Amino acid sequence: MRTILDNNKKVVIAITGHTSGLGKLLYDNFNMDGFSRTNNYDVTNIDNIVLAVKDYSVFINNVNKNQLEIAEKLWSLWKTDPTKTIINIGSRAKDFVKSNYGYKKKLLSEFTKHANFNGKCKVSCVNYGYLDKLSEQQIIATMAFVLNNDYVLEEIT
Repeated sequence: MRTILDNNKKVVIAITGHTSGLGKLLYDNFNMDGFSRTNNYDVTNIDNIVLAVKDYSVFINNVNKNQLEIAEKLWSLWKTDPTKTIINIGSRAKDFVKSNYGYKKKLLSEFTKHANFNGKCKVSCVNYGYLDKLSEQQIIATMAFVLNNDYVLEEIT
């Protein structure tokens, strides 16, 4: 089981978008490595991101830009490995497709279901909803719950 703030444990978690918002909160409270433009990992270069995170055990797919494409490409490498986990940060907006953002999150949710049905890698989609209505502890506890389970939590809202 992974624990929060265990700095002596080998890092097994990679996250995109770790310098602000939700990504920063998770990065600051879990033992993980971050990947963003600030350390020369631009999510528009999908191959570069996938190559950088492929040796981790867990990948938290937190950046909206190219999120589906990154998930699909990494899953294609990991799909036969039951020790790997992809956690997509989705949104409740997937249920109310009124924008391109909601449409992309709906596609991400559908991919999560497809990936679990067709592979051994665990894939989850965490839909936090309105982050400003949740405390930091609620956000952290939700991610800890997902990370600390050995079974697939396909989607949690």
